Amino acid sequence: MKHFVYIKDLLGVKTNADKFGWIYGSVAPRVSESEFEKCKIKINLHISKTADVFDKWLRIEEYDRYNYFFAKANEKKIYYDRKFIFNSRIRYSIEIRGNDITVIVNKNYFKYIKYRFMNLHSLGYILSDLTSGLLLENGYATLHCSAVNIGERSLAIFAPPGTGKTLTAIKLCENADAKFISEDIGVTDGEYIHSVPWTST
Repeated sequence: MKHFVYIKDLLGVKTNADKFGWIYGSVAPRVSESEFEKCKIKINLHISKTADVFDKWLRIEEYDRYNYFFAKANEKKIYYDRKFIFNSRIRYSIEIRGNDITVIVNKNYFKYIKYRFMNLHSLGYILSDLTSGLLLENGYATLHCSAVNIGERSLAIFAPPGTGKTLTAIKLCENADAKFISEDIGVTDGEYIHSVPWTST
């Protein structure tokens, strides 16, 4: 398994995937297991080589069905199962326990669902939403902003995509002795802005 940290001491991913892209970045360097374990929120992402991603003991008929989703009330676990092309299936299961998210996804879903398609969303999109929610439960908000530090203060720069947030942050670093924090996504606890350094817009 490979370990990645997207926000130091806060958000890490353990996976057997060679690469994984989502709102928090796509090019994070590998880190040690001990560095990953320091993270408050941990995501365990396993891409199954087979179509079978459900627990062996699972009796799907005992679960409530919501279109392609299966779940039980008050459980923080869902299963997704859908027919796909050429008689194949796309499947995943997601479980949340405290600050840990465990995802098992079959290779068809991970490989082919990269963009919105047939009301399907990429795994990166799904995990971005779940992680943002878990961050909120822990007192952190994900912000679409660039950010710099000037002296004892930080400045978040909010604007629509493609209007110059990153360029403004870079110019502040060049001309106002600012220190770069983030270029597209920041995470705040209301007092500090944490860097999300592996985004690439």
